[in-house]
Parts: sequence; structure tokens; C-alpha cells
Amino acid sequence: MPSTSWVNLPTQWRLQDVQAALNVIITSLSVLGIFACARFCWQSAIPGMARHRSIPISDLITVNTFGEAIDIIWLLKTRIFQRRHLKILMQSCLAITLSVVGLVSGPIARYSTNTSHRVLPQNISGTIAMRHYVAILNAPVLWNETFTSLDQANFPHDQLLDYLPDPTIPWTYDHREWNSTWSLDCKSTERTAITLEDTGNCDYILDELPGLQKVISPSKYDVSNFSTWWGGEQNNGINQDVLLAIGAAKVTDYDEVLNINLEMAIDLAAVYLHNLSIQEDPDSYCYFGKGPVESASYTKIECIVRRNALEPSLGYIAYPDCSKAWQVAQALVQYYYARFVGESIATGNITTITPRDLMRFYQVWVSTKDTQDRYSVTRTLSVRVPVVQLSTAFLAISILVFVLIILGLISYVSAYIRSRRTFEETPQSKLEWMLRGVRLTERNSSLHSSPDIGFSFSPLKRPTTSQIRAVASFMQEKGDIRRSEFENARYSDSFNAFDTSPAPVPYTPAPTQWQLPPLPFHQIPRKPISSVYTSTSEIETWSTGDEGERLVSRVP
Repeated sequence: MPSTSWVNLPTQWRLQDVQAALNVIITSLSVLGIFACARFCWQSAIPGMARHRSIPISDLITVNTFGEAIDIIWLLKTRIFQRRHLKILMQSCLAITLSVVGLVSGPIARYSTNTSHRVLPQNISGTIAMRHYVAILNAPVLWNETFTSLDQANFPHDQLLDYLPDPTIPWTYDHREWNSTWSLDCKSTERTAITLEDTGNCDYILDELPGLQKVISPSKYDVSNFSTWWGGEQNNGINQDVLLAIGAAKVTDYDEVLNINLEMAIDLAAVYLHNLSIQEDPDSYCYFGKGPVESASYTKIECIVRRNALEPSLGYIAYPDCSKAWQVAQALVQYYYARFVGESIATGNITTITPRDLMRFYQVWVSTKDTQDRYSVTRTLSVRVPVVQLSTAFLAISILVFVLIILGLISYVSAYIRSRRTFEETPQSKLEWMLRGVRLTERNSSLHSSPDIGFSFSPLKRPTTSQIRAVASFMQEKGDIRRSEFENARYSDSFNAFDTSPAPVPYTPAPTQWQLPPLPFHQIPRKPISSVYTSTSEIETWSTGDEGERLVSRVP
């Protein structure tokens, strides 16, 4: 992905910690977003309340949860798209959206983060080379670790290592941090087919298989500078697949004054043979049985190794010019033997050891050979440090939501400061509406609206089609009545806090014959003076006129 799509976080932060924090942030923004939107929409109706002392109930509706949003949408149905209900629609959509966002905060946090790395200079441990050892064999695990480390670090193939960093550290190559003593200049030969036949001449491998002289010429290297090693899989009385490695090395330039080798040549080849005879004579010096080889091919590198630093006193440097440099061929077979045999048994499709692999293995072999003393040294190298990345799109959206929340809350606080009295007198939460209703009930005030149509439950019996239609019709009519009540209801800060349009039905006193006689409060006996309880009774006198009921007197 482009680098602009992600923002690097501090390297000390771990992925699981960041994702856990994002879960909390997403949920918090969702909750605060719903809260701020509800408060902002509610306070936008306060100026109208301050001017007109009466506003539609729908202007004071706040939607705070997913369930409330579903309820109001179910009540208004398509009427919610009317212009006067746009605030309710906006609140409902936002409540549903942010509730869903909070619910899926885990996946959002998962896909809003990424892991990458930054390259930073750090002091790391490693082993320094010494010019002591001439070979190293039977170390496939160490070779594999070093091979992988050099590949992951993108270490170039044109130099040898005087210092081998710890393979467990994810270091990376920076040419400014390296000054290798020996350079490597190689010519590669990709996989090439050759014709081979075992002659039975066991003097030397090039005599037994004369076709190998096309791989490494005996005129270039003396026999004493050669090394060959092979391994393979035998099946049905033949060598099914054989990996034969050939190595040859010699010094080509020597400084007699400084007494140091300046240049050497080394050839390394991997030869693949398929279906050739087995040598059945245990006393024979031949590798294989006499006869033709069904198929054969090889890959090869021809390298010149040059010394760049001419200081003869340098001791902690690579040692490619050792006396047994050609033994790299034996190490090559040991390293690839397990993979080679496994592929031969499984499918017969052998993976080619490319010239690039040969160069890398030669670097690995020399560096592991020269660091067998395990003399540890700390150096400053570039290291790939894991880093957690955050999506810029997620970051931008989160900042936008946070800014909108802050602006909404600032608007709410500002409106509260300007119209504090109206804010305190006007209910906004469910609790405030309930308390207001309780207070109005205690003051003998009520919400004047048309009563709901009653519904009498009949005994349980199997419903008929007409009954189902009747119930459906009743439910539809009841819903229409509720919507009408909701849309026509108004809130006022006067004595009767709730009102409807049209005006409420005027008060009609009950007929005289329905009125109960006054209670004989004066006949209620008082408690003895010695009692710890006291009782107080009051007689209130009310009168009814054109202005409604009013309190005339109260006698204790």
C-alpha cells in the first residue's frame, strides 16, 4: 500500500495494545456522538421555546439508543421524511449508524491497523571473523540461519563478511555501515544440460565421467585444487537422483613484499544426474557403476575474490584464501542433501540450485568458517524495528467525529449559558420527562388528548379471517391515533405543561347526583396528647366557575 495510507505509531506500541485502545476509542466516539447529537438537536429548539413559550413536542424529542430510533421510526413510518421531522430522522439515522459502529468496533480496529517496520540504527551483537580456520563441515542448521539472515538483510553478493551479525536480529544492509576486506566478482552459468557416461576409469572423477571437464576444466585448476562430493537417492537398483558438487580454488595473485594473497579464483558447480548405475564393488574407487547417465545438467559460478585492504596486520577479517577453500563443495552437498533427497522421493522434481544460491552459500560458508571462535562484538547496524501503522482514513474520520462532538457540546454549553432558566425548566431526558409528569399529576394536571380506543379481550379461540382483519384494522387505527397525538402535542412552560392542537376539551363538572357528600373531618377523634404521633387535618374549599376550579380557603 502507498505510504500515505498509513501513519507510523511509536515503535514501543504493540499491535494488540493499539487494537484494544481503538476498540475503546470507537465505542466512546459512538456513545459521545449519539449524546452530542441528541443534546445539539434538543437545544436547537430552546430559542423557539424562549420566544413562543410553546413548541411542538416533536422538537424536544431526543433519540439516544438504537431501540429508541427503531421505536420512533416505527411510530412515524413514512412521515419521518417530512420536513418537520428532519431532526428526528437525523438523530435516528445517527443513533443506528453509531450503534452499529460500536458493535463492530473489533473488526474496524483490526482492519484500521497494520504492521510494518522502520529501519533504525541500533547497537547489535555479532561475531567477528578470524583467520584461523580452513573449513567448516556438518553445520546445516547454522548455515541455514546465516543464509536466511543474509537474504532478509539484502546483503549483496559481491563481497565477503568480516563481521557476522546475530542471525536472530532483523538487521538490514546499509553500504555506509560496511567496509568489507574482500570483494567477490562472479560469472554465472545457468542450468545447462550435458551428456555423461561412466567409463569405469576410477583414477579421478574427471576420468570416470569425462563430460565433467566441460563443467570445470582441468587445465584451469590442478587436481590437487579439486574437491568433489556427492549424495543422492537409490531406488530399484540404480542411483535415481544424484547431486554432485565440484569445487576448485587457487591463488592467482600474491604480494611478496606484504606477504599477503591479493587475489584468488574459485569455481563451484552443482551437477544433477538422473538414473545411473550403482557401484556394487566395495573395493572400487569409482563413484558410480559403468554405463551411460540417462540425463544430467549443471549450474556453476566462476568467481574472482580480491582483497581491498592491503594492510598485512589485519587479523579480524575474512579468510577465503585458506588452504582448503575447495571443501566448500562437500559443505554444499551437506546443506542441500535433505531437500534434494526429499524432492527425489516425493515427486522427482528437483529444485535447481541457482548460481545466485551458489554465491550466497559461498558467502555463508566463508563467514561461518571464520567466526567459529564466536568472538562477540557489538556494532551499530541498521535494524528493522517492528512498527504499528494506523490507517489515515480511519484517523481522519475519527478526528472529524471528535471535532463535531466538541462543536456540538460547545454549542450546547453556550446555549445553556444564554438560556439557563429555559434549559432548567424544559425536560430533555427520559428521567426529566417522568419527573415532570409526576409533578403535574400531583398538581392535578394532565395531558389532554383523545383517549385510545379500548380493546376488550375475548376468550381464547381460533381466529377467523374477519377477526384478523379487525385486529389489523384496529392496530392501524390505533397507530394513526398515536401518530396524530404525537404530531399535534405541544409543550408549554405554563401551568398545564402539555397541550394539544386543537385546544383541550373544557372542564365539565360532574352532575350533582354523582357528587359524594363531604367527609366529616370534624368528627375524627384526635390522638391523646401523650402520644408520640400527631395528626393534622385540613379542610379545603374549592369553587367552580367560568375560570375553572380554584381554591377558596383552607382551614387547619
